[in-house]
Amino acid sequence: MSAQGRASASSMFRTIITGYDGSEEGRDALALAGFLAGESAERVVAATVSETGTRIRLPGHADREDMLADAASKVAVRASDDALVDPAALEPKGVCASSAAAGLHRLAETIGADLVVTGSSHRGEVGRMLIGSTAARLLNGASCAVAAAPRGFARREHRIVRTVGLAYDGSHESRVALEGAARLAAGHDAAVRVFTVVPPNVQQEARELAHAHHRAVLDDALNALPPEVRPEGRLLGGDVEEQLLEQADASLDVMVVGSRGYGPVRRVLLGSTSNALMRAARCPVIVYPRGVDPNGDGLAGADSA
Repeated sequence: MSAQGRASASSMFRTIITGYDGSEEGRDALALAGFLAGESAERVVAATVSETGTRIRLPGHADREDMLADAASKVAVRASDDALVDPAALEPKGVCASSAAAGLHRLAETIGADLVVTGSSHRGEVGRMLIGSTAARLLNGASCAVAAAPRGFARREHRIVRTVGLAYDGSHESRVALEGAARLAAGHDAAVRVFTVVPPNVQQEARELAHAHHRAVLDDALNALPPEVRPEGRLLGGDVEEQLLEQADASLDVMVVGSRGYGPVRRVLLGSTSNALMRAARCPVIVYPRGVDPNGDGLAGADSA
């Protein structure tokens, strides 16, 4: 199905998972989950992960499952109080795993999540991303799309999707991201702004050819997007990470990017561009794993095999 056909379908994020412990970073992640869920997500799972070896002492509970359920319900009360997600969609979940990242990985695969949301590190600058160790492990190997919230996202007064940015280079991974960006924008009545970057290390005699090639790549993306997302293209020149970070900081509400072009199918694997955006962008970033169809219909194209 084309991007135009998919964009008019229901929300691609039917089931969203976020680790939530009541911390500022957890609140940022939950706020982004609610922000991306809109009114159409069926489940927003606020997961409380108990790491193996951690002893949870709650008087009156007979077993670990009972204790996890109690801890999850207490966290869910705080999540409801924060009013960051529609209470009707909010679902508490207790998970026991060797690490927070492992618990969220396993939960995402068990319930067939469409998106896992993580917060930024508490050491990062407010308003910017700085993925911590849990988020970094989560991002590399996730079986579904992964989104990261910048620090302080929950405290922002206006959380509206007006412009979705898309990093596009014509690769299969960026085509997966294109379809995801189209669906996200259509669901929020937002515009899609496509960025294609001509790298700086092109020899003088090949510069015109490189420019023409990247212009054609950008035009292909614009032609594939449905008119209702008001596609706009920008051909940039220079360092790819620097250019995309500058655009993300300037005027975007969300940046969408594909995973690295090699590695396991259906797994997120950060490349240099997605890693740079996850570490420093001021807006939320969504990374799509290699080979995943944003419409939920399996692999996105035969060339992902």
